[in-house]
Amino acid sequence: MKWRRITGWIVRSILIAFIALNAYGWLKILVLWRYYSHSIRYPKQATAVQIEDAVAGSSAGQQR
Repeated sequence: MKWRRITGWIVRSILIAFIALNAYGWLKILVLWRYYSHSIRYPKQATAVQIEDAVAGSSAGQQR
């Protein structure tokens, strides 16, 4: 009984970790895509500020 509960908890935590990592990976891809589309549109302004803007925009939605 105790082992079953422990293994269930481990499986659940692994599943949650996998989903969280997957979501983080997708978010990173989205941010990189936004950054590269920005740098193609405005090649002279492609700085760290643009990355921060892309990160803020991906969480707050399209602002412009």
